[in-house]
Amino acid sequence: MSGAFNARVQSRFLIGSSQADMLSELGREKFTTATYDKSVSRYQFSAVRDLQGLPCRRDWKILWNSDAGKIAEIEGLYIETCL
Repeated sequence: MSGAFNARVQSRFLIGSSQADMLSELGREKFTTATYDKSVSRYQFSAVRDLQGLPCRRDWKILWNSDAGKIAEIEGLYIETCL
């Protein structure tokens, strides 16, 4: 399922498109954003949405790099953790 989410993310937020527009949309979808130290992570930024539940927790994570306010690289991950 992570592959399907990655494909959706990459088709929705195209390389070269506006990072500001993406952040607005992710905010409307209740994603929380963070900045990474580039020396520790391959990506500069992340956005995470988690859904706590029993027996499973679902996390959607979008990781990306930007250059001059444009998306330079992007990846989507879906993680499901069940008891």
